[in-house]
Amino acid sequence: MKKTVLLVLVALSCSLAHARGTSQAVVINPYFSLGYINPTDINDKITYDTVGIQNFIDGASTIHWAKNLGAFMGYRFGHRFNVGLLFDYATAGKFISQESDTAFPIYHPSQNGSTTPITANYYEFNTSYNAFSIGPAFYYTLYSRGKLTIDTGVGILYAMKVRYAEDITYGDSADDPALNTSPNLHQVIASGTGFGFNLMVSTSYYLTNYMGLGLDLSYRYLKCGSLKENGTTVPFEYPNGALDNPPTNMSVSFSGIYFGLSLKFDINIDGSGDAKEAAAETTTDNKWSTEPQPEEMNTSWDTPATAAGPTIDELRDIKKQIQRKWNDAQEGKTPEAQKRAERYRKLYDISSKLEKDWSQFTPESRAEKIEKIKTILSR
Repeated sequence: MKKTVLLVLVALSCSLAHARGTSQAVVINPYFSLGYINPTDINDKITYDTVGIQNFIDGASTIHWAKNLGAFMGYRFGHRFNVGLLFDYATAGKFISQESDTAFPIYHPSQNGSTTPITANYYEFNTSYNAFSIGPAFYYTLYSRGKLTIDTGVGILYAMKVRYAEDITYGDSADDPALNTSPNLHQVIASGTGFGFNLMVSTSYYLTNYMGLGLDLSYRYLKCGSLKENGTTVPFEYPNGALDNPPTNMSVSFSGIYFGLSLKFDINIDGSGDAKEAAAETTTDNKWSTEPQPEEMNTSWDTPATAAGPTIDELRDIKKQIQRKWNDAQEGKTPEAQKRAERYRKLYDISSKLEKDWSQFTPESRAEKIEKIKTILSR
């Protein structure tokens, strides 16, 4: 008997078995990731070989890591197609400093390009930059079986606000008041915009039908090619204040490989009828009450089919019974209860697909499909 039920289920589901609980849903996917990047302009400012700053300052090395968090909010249809918007925030930066009782040579923008170092007992370089981006995104589910899904997609990023801040200062000690005054202090606070894209692949494991955990890997290109401070374009300058000839614009980049974690939330919007029918449903139906329902025990379904075959209302009534049985089975903790829950979940997916295409089936085909569902549901 178990083999018969299994064969009927497979015949009905074919390629319709999905890890998620619904074929269409509102999706909310928050994420956090780390990115391996190489923002060359800032890197040159910290480690520029010609003026020798890296020979004197400990920790003067490349900025490699960016932090990224955000969310995808959109709509899924047909189990596999996801469209929506990305809301994304990325940030990176570096702080280096050195203090010594013995004065050491440094280069500082106040030198206006001089190749002769000055001396200080304390040196500090602090920079940070961030970007808030928004843009459309499309994701496609490559694989969805059991509790596992694999998605891939692309997003367009428009950095509405890129902010860059930089302090370079020196003095006799970390408590020297001169650290916060000119010419010891060199400060840049600038902003800009940028465009980019994000390519992503994500593997997710669904803990329930509507919530999962994901591992994400992506490549993004996002760069701000021009920064402005008080309306004036900021030029790229070396640690000693020297400019390229001709001068070039200061730019920042968030481009690189990102990896991290995400959450998957699906809000079920699979409809079982029009607004009038939905309003007529009781609160108990809407909440899938776990209380025993009299009609649920009626598995004979002796109502004769009309000449046009079973109606869509009959299919919707069966879907409600599947919902209740599914909910009851999920309350069970035994392996057998979990197997039943998975069976009802798949059966609900199948019923939703049949409901969508009900008008395309012949009366005989409708009756056959209804009987197969009843056979499984009565077990």
